[in-house]
Formats: sequence, C-alpha cells, structure tokens
Amino acid sequence: MAPAASDVLKKSAFRCLGAARYVVAAAVTVLMVAVIMYAVKVVHRPDDLTLWIVGGSVSVQRSHNLTRPFNYSVGGDNLTFTYTVRAVNPSSRVRIYYTDLIVYLRGRNSSSEMHSFLALIFPNMTVEHQSRADTSVLVRTNVRVPSQGFYFQALANGGSIADVSLKLNGTRVVQNIFTEHNMTSEQAVYYCTPITFGGGKYEDGDAGVDVPCTEDAPTTILDDPLPVSQLN
Repeated sequence: MAPAASDVLKKSAFRCLGAARYVVAAAVTVLMVAVIMYAVKVVHRPDDLTLWIVGGSVSVQRSHNLTRPFNYSVGGDNLTFTYTVRAVNPSSRVRIYYTDLIVYLRGRNSSSEMHSFLALIFPNMTVEHQSRADTSVLVRTNVRVPSQGFYFQALANGGSIADVSLKLNGTRVVQNIFTEHNMTSEQAVYYCTPITFGGGKYEDGDAGVDVPCTEDAPTTILDDPLPVSQLN
C-alpha cells in the first residue's frame, strides 16, 4: 500500500529540518573554532620587545665655532650626537620596561679594526601593551680618551662612518598589565647594524631606512673601556 501524500510531506519536512540543524551546528562549530583560534593567538602573542634605529643613522654636528680647525684632542671641542630608537611591544597583556641603559657605538679605526668608540647613557623606556614609543637622544661630548680622536676627527667636518654597530645594554622588565606583577626581569642586549654614523643635521631619521635590532650578537664583541657620556 502506497504511503499517503501527507506522510510523504511530513517525512520530507523532517529531513529538511534535520539537514538545517546539521548546517546550523556545523556553522556554530566553525565559529567556535575560529573564536578559539583567535583566543589562542591573543594569549600567545609574543611578549618580546623589538627595537629599531629610526632612519638607520646617528647624526653628528659640531657644537662650537665652525670656522676654526676642530680640536680633537682629549678635552677638546664637542660634537653633538642625535638619534632615535623606536621600541615596539606587540603584546596585548604586558607592558615592558627597558632601563639602566648604556649605548655602545663600534666602528673601524684607522687600522680598519672594529672598536667601541663611544659609550652613551640612554633614557629609560616604558612601552605599553600593543604600542610603540620613540625615544630621541641628544648627547654633546668631546674626546675623553685618545682612542676616540680618530673618530671625532673623521666626523667633525661633516664626514661619516659606515657600517657602524650600535649596542644597547640594559634591564628588560615584563609586567602583566592586569595584575601589575613583574613576570620577568633580565639583562637584555640588542645589536643594531649596519647604521651610518655622521652626516650633519638630524632630520628625525627620515632620510634613511629604519634598521632593526636583534638580540643575536653578530660576532663576539668585547667593549673597549670608555668613559660614559651623560645626556644633555
């Protein structure tokens, strides 16, 4: 006996309803997976601080009378050094402090040997979550030890030194923004290379390409003993 038309319609309706339920359930499952993947991505967003030298250069200018010969002997004429470091914190859950900083600049001397020729105090940095901070520095100093004389002489009249490396050495503290608890505190060293040293008036680094810094030392570097120049 053939099924009644009403029975066929009921079965067809139930099949459509069941299929619709499967479609809705599948859509909900996909949405849940997407939400979970996004949550995992947010939770595991890196807490690392990344640094850049804006414009890839340190500007150098004479600080005194430009008409007379530059005195590059110990205690002689000053040069003014200007540069900007950009710090980026990609994390959504921590702020990062980078403090007690000393910057070392290394370049080739008259014998083409790499040496540290300048040590500079650098201001403390605080970088909030998912933000960046630019810190510009101006330091005015003269030759403090004889080994610096070659570099000051090369830079005094608008010259430049290429392939210089800049090293930042300080303490990096990672703090949870929700609990204000310091998660880590460690010595952190960044190496930024190659950068250009010199070249006249500073224009906020817009003349060159930003140079990224890495925590991987390019070679074994021993800093030459140098007096540290203070901020002006």
